Amino acid sequence: MIEEIVGIGGAMSERTDREVVSPRVGVAVVVVRDGKVLIGEGHNPEDRKLTYAVPGGHWESGETLVACAKRETLEEAGILIKNVELISVYEFYNEERGRSYVTIGMRAEWDSGEPSLSPTEARRGWDWYDPQAIPAQVLDNLFKPDKVLLERHMSGVIYQEPTI
Repeated sequence: MIEEIVGIGGAMSERTDREVVSPRVGVAVVVVRDGKVLIGEGHNPEDRKLTYAVPGGHWESGETLVACAKRETLEEAGILIKNVELISVYEFYNEERGRSYVTIGMRAEWDSGEPSLSPTEARRGWDWYDPQAIPAQVLDNLFKPDKVLLERHMSGVIYQEPTI
């Protein structure tokens, strides 16, 4: 009964005797420069499959969301951002990692620097895209939380309860 009331069900509630795994929190950033958004080409570390993503990563304890957005963008793309604002909250279950995630979506303006590759990140390149004309190859291989984030950047929707 309580499971029905609070919406517990599906893959997210299939726990028997195993340890409860707490969700992780990621921060992803839509960086805007002259109306275009920054997207990086890389690969999924688990299966090496081609994937595209905006700058982002895990939120570290003790930092603000804005500080996390600035740090991740600098670490991954080598650029500075400004005017960072919240635009999305997206929850999902990551089958590959066996845990729930919340992605906090931020939007920021490019401040300075040119996108560059970091030796510690799995990116092969960065490019600026018109959000209304992102090529099919990029959209088809865009990390799902980032695809939702870009849609919310365009629509203004901040949160929608997921369907289970």
